Amino acid sequence: MKLIDNIINRIKYRNQRLLLAGISFFLLLLVVCYFVFLPALRQSRLLSYQIKEKKTNLARLQALTGEYNRLEAEVNKTKDQLQILKNRLLWERDISRLLNELTQLASNLQIEIVSLKPESATLPREKEKKEPGDYLLARVSISVTLKSDYDNAIKFLRRIEEADKFINIDLLSIESGQRDIYKHNVKMKLSIFTEEEV
Repeated sequence: MKLIDNIINRIKYRNQRLLLAGISFFLLLLVVCYFVFLPALRQSRLLSYQIKEKKTNLARLQALTGEYNRLEAEVNKTKDQLQILKNRLLWERDISRLLNELTQLASNLQIEIVSLKPESATLPREKEKKEPGDYLLARVSISVTLKSDYDNAIKFLRRIEEADKFINIDLLSIESGQRDIYKHNVKMKLSIFTEEEV
């Protein structure tokens, strides 16, 4: 009986040791999970969230960069268009530039320019304060008298309207010549624009 009790005690002792070892292992596993794996998991989730946020911000930044590039291209295109329009203006108040332009437009046509008479009239100014280097446009009216036959006069008017410079025809009158009915007196009032400092 002692032998059986001894065996039973040994089995109980061994089972207790195994149970104690199992509990110790489980507790150790809990401690490792709590102090090692959970912080690593939290850190991993935090990094994952930060990466997702950075990707979102990067996508927004790329969209803004694309929008900025589009706007910059639009501004450059507008600047180019403005420069083209400025190049079409006769900037000098001196009418010699207009005379050169009219002479070029009248080339190969039987037209005699009799007189050019400038009259100055500034466009209305805006009340707001302007930046240094800004300018206003002044409208200069010029009375032009020329002699030509009807066909050449019409060709000349068409050339003025299709010219690469802004020359506006405000008034036009054509009268038959007294000595030669085929030679007409053409009177025009033209407008050009010149720069005026603010």
